[in-house]
Amino acid sequence: MNRFYLVGTLAMVLAIGFVAGRITSPTSAGVALENDSEDSPTRSSRTGNRPTPEAANTAFAKLRQDIRTAPSDKLPALVYLALESADPFVQRPLLDELYARMDASNFQAMTEELGRISRETGRAHHDEWLLIHTRAGQVAGQASMDRWRKANALDGQLAERSLWGWASSDPDAARQWLDTNDDLTQGLRGKFLSTILSGAVVHDPDRAIAMLLELPEADRNRCANEFSNQLIQNSGKDRALEWLRTLRTADPDSPFTASVTQKIFDRAIWSGANQTHADTMVRDLEQLSTIMPIDEAWITRAMGQIRDRKVTGGIDLLDQIAGSTTLKEIPLSDDVWQEAVGHALVRNREAVATWLENHPDSPIRETVTAMFSGEGPVEQ
Repeated sequence: MNRFYLVGTLAMVLAIGFVAGRITSPTSAGVALENDSEDSPTRSSRTGNRPTPEAANTAFAKLRQDIRTAPSDKLPALVYLALESADPFVQRPLLDELYARMDASNFQAMTEELGRISRETGRAHHDEWLLIHTRAGQVAGQASMDRWRKANALDGQLAERSLWGWASSDPDAARQWLDTNDDLTQGLRGKFLSTILSGAVVHDPDRAIAMLLELPEADRNRCANEFSNQLIQNSGKDRALEWLRTLRTADPDSPFTASVTQKIFDRAIWSGANQTHADTMVRDLEQLSTIMPIDEAWITRAMGQIRDRKVTGGIDLLDQIAGSTTLKEIPLSDDVWQEAVGHALVRNREAVATWLENHPDSPIRETVTAMFSGEGPVEQ
């Protein structure tokens, strides 16, 4: 997973929260800190003895009020003051107040002010740099993109963030802009098309799906993987699985459906595998089995995500599958057992011994024991 994806995803997640109104509310930071009283049982787990910033006489409260009431053209100057504190729980609500008041008249001055702050103070605000340009796209739309075109910087990361922001606010307008800029290279057009679809998911998942399906086949296939990932990221597994069910019912054999199936399968399984929760993975496999046939190949594919994160992860997965009324009857060849148990034995034999000690009643204990002893898999 490349650095752009990680940072871009962070900016998207922050922007999504802003659009949905879930980034710190005008009072949430104050409530959290006001509850940090001497008698609070959670006080010892918080950072230091931070004063309550929401109190009326604090610099935090005064600055927040200034941001809320300042004329639009005075807001850029307040960006510096919002970033003076190194405490992210003080910075965040102040910056959110600024973003809430950003509009087409001041977006350029506000983004330029953030750049000036970084140059003059030496502080790195990379994530904020991405987010402020995402917000600029939301509130300024075409003006934010015209700015990048004028600077000959449409192929840069910030232009893509602005376009994503615009699409999260008005995906049809963003798409129309792309269609009218027919001088873009094929590669940049393809990247922007995927960006617009990703932003459209935030605005309206149903509209985003319709936009994807309206594309010519080549464009639709190119966008399938990233779109599927963003649908889960922004709308959750259930929404993505609902779409997958519709696709596989309407057009089960197309290359597009096959690509979406693989991507949604991998992304749905990832959350459990990433935290090495084999039970979560099995629940996801059970849900997927109501949409598509789950066989040995799909189980092996899922196992690949957990076994490299935990030595005995593949064994955990097969153990949970053996206890699933939905999946336990799926035939598994010796190759699957080698992928799980054999792989773990090669990496750390002691870990397998510990697993056997901790799972005396496992339905796969006999097979794991046989392989541990060098006898190979036994028939279940």
